[in-house]
Amino acid sequence: MRDLRWALVAAVLCLCACSASSNDDPIGAGGGGSGGGGGVNVGGSGAGVNVGGSGGGVNVGGGGQGGGGGVGNSCAGVSQKASGTLPVDVIWAIDTSCSMTEETAAVKANMNKFSQLIATAGVDVRIVVIAEQWAPSPFPGIVPEDGVCIDKPLGSGQCPGDTNFPKYAHVYETVNSTDALIKYLEQYPNYKNMLRPESVKIFTVVTDDNSSKPAAQFTTELNALDPAMIKPSQWKMYGIYCYTNCPSAAKPGSVYKELVQQTGGVSSDMCLQNFDPVFNQLAQGVVGAAKLDCAWGIPPPPAGQNFNPGKVNVIFTPGGGGGAPIGKVGSAAECGPQGGWYYDNDQNPSKVLVCPSTCQSIQSDPNGQIDVQFGCDTIYVPK
Repeated sequence: MRDLRWALVAAVLCLCACSASSNDDPIGAGGGGSGGGGGVNVGGSGAGVNVGGSGGGVNVGGGGQGGGGGVGNSCAGVSQKASGTLPVDVIWAIDTSCSMTEETAAVKANMNKFSQLIATAGVDVRIVVIAEQWAPSPFPGIVPEDGVCIDKPLGSGQCPGDTNFPKYAHVYETVNSTDALIKYLEQYPNYKNMLRPESVKIFTVVTDDNSSKPAAQFTTELNALDPAMIKPSQWKMYGIYCYTNCPSAAKPGSVYKELVQQTGGVSSDMCLQNFDPVFNQLAQGVVGAAKLDCAWGIPPPPAGQNFNPGKVNVIFTPGGGGGAPIGKVGSAAECGPQGGWYYDNDQNPSKVLVCPSTCQSIQSDPNGQIDVQFGCDTIYVPK
């Protein structure tokens, strides 16, 4: 049974007596319907809002609870609904220096298996490879071929032009022994169009050497690169690098180890030279990364409106139906057997979080749904 994964996007906060009209592009007010090409259609009474178009975005339904600030009346509350899986964008940087011939061949041999394992788990994955363009060997069997080319079905099957939109793109750039992190930053304009704002970004390095750019510097520069696209809390570092100074190592990948630990990523030891289980491990890590924690950011209110932290409710509807509010508790320390939800900071809240027991319950239901509703008096866990 596939784990439930939550993906919420910032949506309009609508308090009591506010209207849902806007003349700003790209939002078009009018009759409801499915969005197209990533646009947003705002329907009339009872209509839903589809964010992300026909690609399966997040539905934000109108017609919530309401009325005079009381639960169950006619307040113009807005409900954020999310179910399914988060998309994942995996960006590989593959060192193709002369000491990496066998490892480069292993990447080519396993990339289709890697992508298929992720897709089979129900995760919408896109893959970018930053690596030297493939060229045939001038002396087959004696001199190895250059670069990387990914076969069908992920790649196009037409080497050297193996890019196969929208699922796979090859950025033709040579990655040397110590500059993988530099290439992620420098080549961003060449792979940005493959990324999605709501996706988890997995930066995956394959090298037998260490990075010339320190981990802290890379983190700072990546977080500042495009915060709307690459959110600091939603990227991870994965890697296949040498853990020790083994015969396969130019140098142990201490910088990559630091980044993997910092971001909760996944890594494998190139010293073992056993690549089949490595790609299984990386794929399982990607599938796990597609599940958000049980926490949702609170979007800013529209211009001219105020956010009221006493008028938020979290509703869980299991797959069999019959939704009910999850009561609020004062803080994480007050999470008991009944579960509940709380703010990260009651005085200045930026996130809605659920207690561990509640998180376990909602993530174990593959067909459940969470609604975060604004504009109606908060329901609390009974004391």
